[in-house]
Amino acid sequence: MNLHSMGIPDETTELAAWLEGHLVGLQLAALVAELLAVSPVEAQSPPTLEEVFGDDLSRVLNAGLSVIPRDRLQALLRQPRLLLDLQERVVIDGGDYWPQQSPNRDDVQKLAERGWHALSAATSPPSADGSQRQQATRQTAWHRQPWIVSLATAACLLIAMFIWDSFLRPQRLSVASGWGWNRSGALPQDVQADVYFARLADGADEWFKQRPKTAEDLAKRTGQFRQGCSTLILADHRPLSAEDRKWLIDKCREWAVKLDQHLAAVEADYPDVQDIRDQADETIHKLIAALRTRGKGSG
Repeated sequence: MNLHSMGIPDETTELAAWLEGHLVGLQLAALVAELLAVSPVEAQSPPTLEEVFGDDLSRVLNAGLSVIPRDRLQALLRQPRLLLDLQERVVIDGGDYWPQQSPNRDDVQKLAERGWHALSAATSPPSADGSQRQQATRQTAWHRQPWIVSLATAACLLIAMFIWDSFLRPQRLSVASGWGWNRSGALPQDVQADVYFARLADGADEWFKQRPKTAEDLAKRTGQFRQGCSTLILADHRPLSAEDRKWLIDKCREWAVKLDQHLAAVEADYPDVQDIRDQADETIHKLIAALRTRGKGSG
């Protein structure tokens, strides 16, 4: 499986361009679903675009995401539904900047043309003098406008999100865990860097509080820890310097790959549960040691 969220850039300028590509591309729904799967369930209503961007919203619509600071870009990752709201605003109110950012305009164009021809055939009544064909020919010109193409894409993505909300979200809630890096308060933002790394190590150490003996239990426990990696990748890490933050995110991605391998091994035919658990233990022992060592150097 190709996870879009694994490609989140570290640099602000690269992150802005990466998000813009998804906003005008074909994979936004998949990205939003991934981000929602690792986002904590909020008791309060999520913020609006106006609350997040303030007066900068009009600048974003005219000139893109590079005009805003990183903390507001990260707000889009922490509140991923805002990406769908922003896409809608870009479609309706966006300036000439946005059509130029699409990485796959030709693919979007073909999808829009296919959809329009099918819609025309379904909604235009036939006539003996052939006026239906003439009418369809005259009307196809409007769908070539870039914002109509984007609107067709947005409609498809909203349908995808409806399916996700209706059928996939309950599964996510049943998997969500309250231990490790997913636990409330596990990532304190008001401490020194050395304390922050120590807390992260303590959170990872919670893995050893349960010793799953069946493939099902080990897969669940490994999946929960892997979810914690995504939580860590998308966090602010305000106590850390830019260098420490980059180190941590790079390491998180390496650990996530390892955990994905362990999870795939559990899900294979006739898994050796004890051996796979031992391998996962070794991975987590190493990441705990790396976190504690980095923390001592940051004190």
